[in-house]
Amino acid sequence: MSFKQELIPILKKCWLFSDLDQEAINELEAISEYKKFLPQETLFYAGDFANRFYLIIEGNVDLINSSDEGKEYLVRRVTKGQVFAEAAIFSGLEYPVTGIAKTEVEVLGFQKENFFKLVKKYPELSLKVIEIMSRLLRHMSSLIKCLSLEKVSSRLASFILSSAKDSMEFTLKFSKQDLAFQLGTVPETLSRNLKKLQNNGVVKVSGNKIRINDLKKLKEIAG
Repeated sequence: MSFKQELIPILKKCWLFSDLDQEAINELEAISEYKKFLPQETLFYAGDFANRFYLIIEGNVDLINSSDEGKEYLVRRVTKGQVFAEAAIFSGLEYPVTGIAKTEVEVLGFQKENFFKLVKKYPELSLKVIEIMSRLLRHMSSLIKCLSLEKVSSRLASFILSSAKDSMEFTLKFSKQDLAFQLGTVPETLSRNLKKLQNNGVVKVSGNKIRINDLKKLKEIAG
């Protein structure tokens, strides 16, 4: 992709780099590495040396982890305009998760040593990184609580509530298999819980559309 001249606005739109002046953006563009991945292609494996982080130009990337028993769960889904693996290059020597392209993906990679030089030169980058690390810590704490303490029914109810937001209906933008993965369960268990909610009149499912019929009850299940 020959869009070196188009990288500047892409970098400026990224939250991590938004406070940088033009000189810093130019230096950032100079160290960026364009890469493209096909669906289901692995960007890096858990345990690999964490030598770079990425900014997504197009597509989605799933960050997944595995238990000792081999069960996989979704830690985070990263989309266009977001950065990922940035915490890994600061917090340790290895990637703690595996990054897999969910769709065809275009990214900009930033090599660890080159980026560290910019962080030392531009303190505003350090503050952004600290804020990102804090957000990730909150996200991981929430994920651990969700997977270890809450039942699948509670996790499903919470997901429906957060997806519907101010509306009583929403369209699921990914497959039920992906949703099961995201909730840390298997499709069969998800289907049973979704069917139970529908049989009890809490929700109505029509294809990928889910409508809340009993908001009070759904909130009780979510806890």
